Amino acid sequence: MVAEASSLSEPPHRKMEKEEEEKIESSTAQAGDLSILSFGMKTAAAAFILFIFVLAVSRWRPHWRITNLFGTVEDVEEVEELYVLEAYLQLKSFFLLLLRILPPVMSVLVALSPLEAMRRIREMGSTGKLSPLPYTMMSVNGSLWLAYGILTQDVTMCVPNFFSTICGVVYLLIFSRYQRSSSSSEIYVLGGVVVTTSAVVAAFLLPRPEAIDMIGQIGSLVQVLMSSSPLVVIRDVFATKSTAAMSVGFTVASFLSCSVWTLYGVLVARDLYVWAPNFVALLAVMAQLSLFFCYGLPPKPASKHVELQDMKHVSSPQGDGGARHA
Repeated sequence: MVAEASSLSEPPHRKMEKEEEEKIESSTAQAGDLSILSFGMKTAAAAFILFIFVLAVSRWRPHWRITNLFGTVEDVEEVEELYVLEAYLQLKSFFLLLLRILPPVMSVLVALSPLEAMRRIREMGSTGKLSPLPYTMMSVNGSLWLAYGILTQDVTMCVPNFFSTICGVVYLLIFSRYQRSSSSSEIYVLGGVVVTTSAVVAAFLLPRPEAIDMIGQIGSLVQVLMSSSPLVVIRDVFATKSTAAMSVGFTVASFLSCSVWTLYGVLVARDLYVWAPNFVALLAVMAQLSLFFCYGLPPKPASKHVELQDMKHVSSPQGDGGARHA
């Protein structure tokens, strides 16, 4: 009875202060969980990149001293031509080595780029105008190209797409946690699971050449849709003349990734299913970049902690003067 009487006699602004303090403590705990998750994902990404580098270097066969293959050459002009050829072949070998390293690294960066959006979602306590479609497409795209890499025995494709699949699932879980209406995200997740499961199961039941063609065609379509998915908010961008609903990091990382994967598909893999969808996706990403040039970068959201502190000052009797002064 004494506790109830004391709680009833407690001033209203004191109750609001306690509620805001509890919200701040809860937000701080969530920030700690997200920081641990972010650190773990970045550590895993570093391990993946190191593995890719070691694997690529172990397969590198530089053209050392090609002039020795021709014996002793007395003609000075022939020697110069052979040295030029040797330099060209070594430069080409090094460039192809980079094309085996950069595409997986760029894919890992694309997979990590939504971390900034996750931080903004956590600070605001809401997903705002962000759409779960890009994260759904990331998980679906990664799983399809992982299956394609397994079928074609391309390690360069398997490693980064496995990482992208895991990241896409994690982002969807975080997104659904903060989304006020989970109906749209559930529809995206269900559609992604159905498409991925159907394609992968059908692929491994078909003969290998037909399976490669089927996964390549579906993966190409999903790759283009994934890179174009941020354009679903283009109507809002034109209406508000703001890119607040778009992610800068994701767009830039996608541009770099599509560029190097296009080169990899043309010069290394020589695979139509690799370079063609990435080239089309590159055009879509360039359209997204043009929106940032036209309407500028998205504004930084106000921290939820700052908003809570402002509410705390306004709700207290001492905060009125400070609010009027501001």
